[in-house]
Amino acid sequence: MIMRSALRSTSLETSEFRMNGRVPTPKFSLEPGVNRKLCAWENITARGLGLVHAVTLEKYNIGDFSRMRAADAFRHWDVFSTSLISVNGKPSRKVKPGWGKQIAGGVGFLLEVPPQNILGAFRKDVWFPTHANATSYELASRIFSGEGKCGYKVKGGYKQIALPEALVNVGNPFNEVLVVGRPGVNVHFAQTEEVRVAGIVYSQHSLYASESWYDDWTLIIKLQRLNPDLEVIFV
Repeated sequence: MIMRSALRSTSLETSEFRMNGRVPTPKFSLEPGVNRKLCAWENITARGLGLVHAVTLEKYNIGDFSRMRAADAFRHWDVFSTSLISVNGKPSRKVKPGWGKQIAGGVGFLLEVPPQNILGAFRKDVWFPTHANATSYELASRIFSGEGKCGYKVKGGYKQIALPEALVNVGNPFNEVLVVGRPGVNVHFAQTEEVRVAGIVYSQHSLYASESWYDDWTLIIKLQRLNPDLEVIFV
């Protein structure tokens, strides 16, 4: 997890910007290009798209999801990985069957993410180091340097944002969208808000789903015990 100080609110800069009445206040970011891209992420649900955080049985057994509701876990996470999938829509380009519905492991939480919570969005898996040593600011450093897991390197760092349709239509089996879970943080201009958990997703198209249908449903039942209000969504 990233240190709080690495994502500290920049209240002075925000106040100075708002004092200038001649300049229109941006919705999400002070950078026009970034603001336009974040605006494109605002209504992805209406376009049949959704962000999913994948969950495996191993991750469940050793992580927060076995101890608390998913919404509470995401609220305390600094940065975590998600994938953009086609929930009830179809890609606008002809790609391989199920290519826009891939989830690592096959099971995950469907999320509603405020655009200002998006740190980076990439057309392929970029091996984001979610388990970097927060006490040494390693994760914060890697965000800007682009140093991922297993020696992977992202030129220009992890704070880059692609348009949503570009992720599901590019033809790669996986994409990666980095989300800030903590509310009240200034990643761009607008402060981050709480991430809402909309359901539990089961993808029948995942390349790396469990070999056992029984294991998949064992995990889903465990997730529903602490999240009884969440329905299972098949994609």
